[in-house]
Amino acid sequence: MYTMPAYSATKQAVINLSVTWGNLKNVEVTHVKVNAICPDLTATTMVAGPMNGLHDEFVENFFKEFRSLPLKTSEIASGVIKLLQEGVSGAILVLTCDK
Repeated sequence: MYTMPAYSATKQAVINLSVTWGNLKNVEVTHVKVNAICPDLTATTMVAGPMNGLHDEFVENFFKEFRSLPLKTSEIASGVIKLLQEGVSGAILVLTCDK
């Protein structure tokens, strides 16, 4: 999100860490697989609640940008199951509101 640089930067950091830690060479040493899921706007209490501390213009633009229905937590869970079943490591699964 272009209006939240710190939020966007930390999300990108998680992606890069997941790809690096999920590299097969690391998996051979640690025996731990690492993946990341990047969901679009998701129906949670964070989204449903008030956006205190944010500029009114930001809140208005936020809801214009995300007019489509948010993802359900069950859809996120399905993504987690998909990654587990595939047995991959270092994968980034992007889940969008576009059906």
